[in-house]
Amino acid sequence: MRAIANGTYRVKGQQRRRFICEPSDASRHVFSVVVRRDASTAVLPTWTPPPPCPTHPSSDVVRHGRYGKHTAKRRQRYLCRPLDGSPAHTFTPPLPRDHVPSGHEQCEVCEELVGTHHGQAAVARRHTWSARLVAHGLDKLSSGDTYANVSNWAIRAAGVTRSRRKAQTTKARTAPGAKPTKKVKNVSAATRRDRAAWHIAADWVEAFSPVLYGPLDERLRAEALAERTRLDALRRARRRLDRPQVVLIDDVPVWGRDPEDKSGRTRQAGFAVLVVAELYWPDPATLATLDPEVLDASQIEDVSRPVTRLRLVRAMPNVQATSWLLVLDELGYTPDVVVSDGGTGADLALRTLYANTPTTVIPSLWHLNQTIQRAFDKVPGAWGLDDSGQHDLVQPLRDHLRKLSRSSGVLRNSQSWASWWDDLLGIVT
Repeated sequence: MRAIANGTYRVKGQQRRRFICEPSDASRHVFSVVVRRDASTAVLPTWTPPPPCPTHPSSDVVRHGRYGKHTAKRRQRYLCRPLDGSPAHTFTPPLPRDHVPSGHEQCEVCEELVGTHHGQAAVARRHTWSARLVAHGLDKLSSGDTYANVSNWAIRAAGVTRSRRKAQTTKARTAPGAKPTKKVKNVSAATRRDRAAWHIAADWVEAFSPVLYGPLDERLRAEALAERTRLDALRRARRRLDRPQVVLIDDVPVWGRDPEDKSGRTRQAGFAVLVVAELYWPDPATLATLDPEVLDASQIEDVSRPVTRLRLVRAMPNVQATSWLLVLDELGYTPDVVVSDGGTGADLALRTLYANTPTTVIPSLWHLNQTIQRAFDKVPGAWGLDDSGQHDLVQPLRDHLRKLSRSSGVLRNSQSWASWWDDLLGIVT
């Protein structure tokens, strides 16, 4: 079938375009579609009209070629022919759309036909990827997928070949007597593909994570400040804090390999990840208004049980007190309890920032357990085999370290805490 445009005409406040249809297996006939309607007319157009011109909203708009030589897909350009006699000009919609070529007007995702003016919209101006693809990719990243996997998936889904263009370089001239250039180690095709594509997902995170996280961060800060005001009122009234604000802090060094070190030993790559989590105490009044199907049964039965949620993750050059002061200051409120691993930098930052506040700092029992186990490396006879034949502390020490938990009562008061250490020294002796 072939349809040929055959002029326009107006009827009852509507502008219609006439087409001549020349089917391959039927007789030639004429049909028309609505392309524009007056504001007083309630009849909707029977096809998808092109986007209006921002300068001349009532002008005649038609497709006018493609643009975007270096984009993942070519974009659609439009031609505006104003009805007031002004010169015609080209324009693009505020949010560019992919060009829909003839014969490919079908969406592989929803399995429906796509109009000529409804190509995939770009995620933003001067961005080459579609909004649907970027949203799906960010969802994959939030589920723990890697940059390389998401980037390769985006290339396959878009049906394009995309990689970071190599900078044009000239061959380095080797001076007489100079050592030959170091040969590049052979890598697999999958590794080369990942190295060429990982930046696609990384660019998405850099560009759009502030847009997505910004409103959430504002909401979490407002909730924390409102809860801080409520708890301060309880503290002034000398009442018990029913749901205190508790944060947990820890740091994770980022390790890498020194390419100049032939032994292959790991080293710290120069920065560390500082993490702050907080305990969220579900409000009984809020839980009563929510659908029980979307909540865990334990949260409904025991509203006093907190839920740990991630609050801040920051990359810092080190784990010294200055780094921790910056991260804790960004938290925006003074918590009632801080659970820390007892590191030197974190301990100094906590004592400096919360010196004149009622904040209580509690050592992390897990980190304390690990520190004590490392201290036993130099104690003769402290290590042996457990029941399954695995390398572990001897039975008396292993049983005593298991008491270092919240449910054992070791942290009930200073006497029980001192008694636990006296028993530990007795076992070692």
